[in-house]
Amino acid sequence: MAGCRLLADACASNSDPYSQQEIDNEALVREFIDRVWNYSWTPTEDASGWGSMNYVPPSVDTAITDLVANDYTRHRLAVTVTEGVVTPDERKSGTGLTSFRQCVNAVHRVCPDLHITGTEALVDNDRVLIQLILSGSNRTGPGIMGITLPLPTFTTVASAVYRVEDCKIAEDWLVGDSVGLVRQIAGGGAGGGATI
Repeated sequence: MAGCRLLADACASNSDPYSQQEIDNEALVREFIDRVWNYSWTPTEDASGWGSMNYVPPSVDTAITDLVANDYTRHRLAVTVTEGVVTPDERKSGTGLTSFRQCVNAVHRVCPDLHITGTEALVDNDRVLIQLILSGSNRTGPGIMGITLPLPTFTTVASAVYRVEDCKIAEDWLVGDSVGLVRQIAGGGAGGGATI
């Protein structure tokens, strides 16, 4: 075989495909998920959350201050559910730390035991794409004549792209399985929810 040569195994490289900055950006996103979304509110913090839309526990507030840019922008595609039919609405977003604190509070009100697991991640410069598994209970669950029934639980997947600027999360885009989530919650009882 004239002109052919044996190439070294491209997968046997000892070099890391990511720069140190990209490794740091992924670590920042994982820390953000853990410290903001996976924090377990105490009963006192939970009661305070019902008193003010802007309330987040001190530990979460510190995490937000440490990890999130002042002009943080969240991009979402909202959906409307009518008689079991899910219809995409216009794009929704929130900007700033006050808006984000309100978002965290609203999500906690609906799903106090939310847990997010970041699985696979791809990093390109200032962008981190991460696959997420979200699980929890829908607190807006059904009740009959004042009797609280077991809360409908859910597990769903989403993908998020986070943009990091100056070692803080500056922007994100989230796409999730809204249809599957609504079906799980509706199957267990009442609907309702908040977009994270």
